[in-house]
Amino acid sequence: MKHLIWVAVTAYALLTGCSDHHKAAGEFYALPAERLAYTDSIGFTLSSLDSTAARRLYVAVSHSDDYPYSNLWLEVTYRDSAECVRDTVGLTLADRYGKWQGHGIGTSYQVEAQACDGVNPKDGSHVTIRHVMRADTLKGITRIGVIAK
Repeated sequence: MKHLIWVAVTAYALLTGCSDHHKAAGEFYALPAERLAYTDSIGFTLSSLDSTAARRLYVAVSHSDDYPYSNLWLEVTYRDSAECVRDTVGLTLADRYGKWQGHGIGTSYQVEAQACDGVNPKDGSHVTIRHVMRADTLKGITRIGVIAK
Protein backbone atom coordinates (compact mmCIF):
# COMPACT_ATOMS: atom_id res chain seq x y z
CA MET A 1 0.00 0.00 0.00
CA LYS A 2 2.82 2.42 0.89
CA HIS A 3 4.43 1.72 -2.46
CA LEU A 4 1.22 2.59 -4.32
CA ILE A 5 0.86 5.92 -2.47
CA TRP A 6 4.51 6.79 -3.19
CA VAL A 7 4.02 6.04 -6.92
CA ALA A 8 0.86 8.16 -7.04
CA VAL A 9 2.51 11.15 -5.31
CA THR A 10 5.59 10.92 -7.56
CA ALA A 11 3.45 10.71 -10.70
CA TYR A 12 1.40 13.73 -9.61
CA ALA A 13 4.55 15.76 -8.91
CA LEU A 14 6.03 14.89 -12.30
CA LEU A 15 2.84 15.70 -14.20
CA THR A 16 2.12 19.01 -12.48
CA GLY A 17 5.77 20.08 -12.50
CA CYS A 18 5.71 20.25 -16.30
CA SER A 19 2.43 22.15 -16.58
CA ASP A 20 2.10 25.75 -17.76
CA HIS A 21 0.66 27.10 -14.50
CA HIS A 22 4.14 27.14 -12.93
CA LYS A 23 5.66 29.59 -15.39
CA ALA A 24 4.42 32.75 -13.65
CA ALA A 25 7.00 35.03 -12.03
CA GLY A 26 6.09 37.91 -9.76
CA GLU A 27 7.29 40.41 -7.25
CA PHE A 28 5.38 42.39 -4.60
CA TYR A 29 6.10 45.53 -2.62
CA ALA A 30 4.51 45.90 0.84
CA LEU A 31 3.36 49.47 1.43
CA PRO A 32 4.35 51.01 4.76
CA ALA A 33 1.39 52.02 6.92
CA GLU A 34 -1.01 50.65 4.26
CA ARG A 35 -1.03 53.97 2.41
CA LEU A 36 -0.27 54.86 -1.20
CA ALA A 37 0.46 58.51 -1.98
CA TYR A 38 0.06 60.05 -5.44
CA THR A 39 3.75 60.94 -5.45
CA ASP A 40 4.82 57.34 -4.73
CA SER A 41 6.25 55.51 -7.74
CA ILE A 42 6.90 51.86 -7.06
CA GLY A 43 9.55 50.28 -9.27
CA PHE A 44 10.22 46.64 -10.09
CA THR A 45 12.94 44.91 -12.10
CA LEU A 46 11.69 41.65 -13.56
CA SER A 47 14.00 38.71 -13.03
CA SER A 48 14.10 34.93 -13.47
CA LEU A 49 12.06 35.04 -16.68
CA ASP A 50 12.60 32.43 -19.36
CA SER A 51 13.44 34.35 -22.54
CA THR A 52 11.78 31.76 -24.78
CA ALA A 53 8.34 31.84 -23.13
CA ALA A 54 5.73 34.33 -24.30
CA ARG A 55 4.17 36.09 -21.30
CA ARG A 56 1.75 38.83 -20.41
CA LEU A 57 2.26 41.49 -17.77
CA TYR A 58 -0.23 41.76 -14.90
CA VAL A 59 -0.46 44.20 -12.03
CA ALA A 60 -1.81 42.94 -8.71
CA VAL A 61 -3.07 44.85 -5.69
CA SER A 62 -3.79 43.63 -2.17
CA HIS A 63 -6.08 45.76 -0.02
CA SER A 64 -7.94 45.69 3.25
CA ASP A 65 -11.48 46.64 4.22
CA ASP A 66 -10.18 50.15 4.91
CA TYR A 67 -9.96 50.98 1.20
CA PRO A 68 -12.73 53.57 0.66
CA TYR A 69 -13.43 53.14 -3.09
CA SER A 70 -14.72 50.41 -5.40
CA ASN A 71 -11.97 50.79 -7.99
CA LEU A 72 -8.33 51.74 -8.36
CA TRP A 73 -6.65 53.35 -11.37
CA LEU A 74 -2.94 52.80 -11.87
CA GLU A 75 -0.43 54.08 -14.39
CA VAL A 76 1.93 51.26 -15.37
CA THR A 77 5.13 51.97 -17.31
CA TYR A 78 7.04 49.07 -18.85
CA ARG A 79 10.61 49.64 -20.07
CA ASP A 80 13.18 47.34 -21.61
CA SER A 81 16.08 47.97 -23.97
CA ALA A 82 13.81 48.11 -27.04
CA GLU A 83 10.57 49.75 -25.92
CA CYS A 84 8.75 51.89 -23.39
CA VAL A 85 5.01 51.38 -22.97
CA ARG A 86 2.76 53.31 -20.60
CA ASP A 87 -0.74 52.06 -19.80
CA THR A 88 -3.58 53.07 -17.49
CA VAL A 89 -5.09 50.07 -15.74
CA GLY A 90 -8.43 50.07 -13.94
CA LEU A 91 -8.95 47.48 -11.22
CA THR A 92 -12.45 46.77 -9.92
CA LEU A 93 -12.07 46.05 -6.22
CA ALA A 94 -15.77 45.92 -5.28
CA ASP A 95 -19.00 45.37 -7.17
CA ARG A 96 -21.79 47.94 -7.16
CA TYR A 97 -23.20 46.44 -3.95
CA GLY A 98 -19.91 46.84 -2.09
CA LYS A 99 -18.88 43.17 -2.15
CA TRP A 100 -15.09 42.89 -2.45
CA GLN A 101 -13.86 41.14 -5.58
CA GLY A 102 -10.77 38.98 -6.01
CA HIS A 103 -9.55 36.43 -3.53
CA GLY A 104 -8.15 36.55 -0.05
CA ILE A 105 -8.40 35.55 3.55
CA GLY A 106 -10.20 37.50 6.28
CA THR A 107 -10.14 41.21 5.51
CA SER A 108 -7.35 41.08 2.91
CA TYR A 109 -8.18 40.79 -0.80
CA GLN A 110 -6.09 40.59 -3.96
CA VAL A 111 -7.14 41.61 -7.46
CA GLU A 112 -5.10 41.55 -10.66
CA ALA A 113 -5.50 42.86 -14.20
CA GLN A 114 -3.49 42.70 -17.39
CA ALA A 115 -1.32 45.73 -18.11
CA CYS A 116 0.62 46.98 -21.13
CA ASP A 117 -1.13 44.81 -23.70
CA GLY A 118 1.17 43.69 -26.48
CA VAL A 119 4.44 43.55 -24.54
CA ASN A 120 6.28 40.33 -23.78
CA PRO A 121 8.00 40.93 -20.41
CA LYS A 122 11.68 40.12 -20.53
CA ASP A 123 14.28 39.40 -17.88
CA GLY A 124 15.80 42.68 -16.65
CA SER A 125 12.98 44.94 -17.85
CA HIS A 126 11.64 47.64 -15.52
CA VAL A 127 8.06 48.30 -14.43
CA THR A 128 6.95 51.42 -12.56
CA ILE A 129 3.50 51.77 -10.96
CA ARG A 130 1.74 54.81 -9.45
CA HIS A 131 -1.89 55.53 -8.71
CA VAL A 132 -3.82 58.12 -10.72
CA MET A 133 -6.88 58.51 -8.51
CA ARG A 134 -8.29 61.93 -7.62
CA ALA A 135 -7.38 61.50 -3.95
CA ASP A 136 -3.82 62.31 -2.93
CA THR A 137 -3.25 59.44 -0.49
CA LEU A 138 -5.13 56.15 -0.56
CA LYS A 139 -5.50 54.16 2.63
CA GLY A 140 -6.09 50.42 2.74
CA ILE A 141 -3.69 49.40 -0.04
CA THR A 142 -1.31 46.88 1.52
CA ARG A 143 0.75 45.53 -1.41
CA ILE A 144 1.33 46.21 -5.09
CA GLY A 145 2.99 43.78 -7.42
CA VAL A 146 3.72 42.74 -10.97
CA ILE A 147 3.28 39.26 -12.35
CA ALA A 148 4.53 37.94 -15.68
CA LYS A 149 2.59 34.86 -16.74
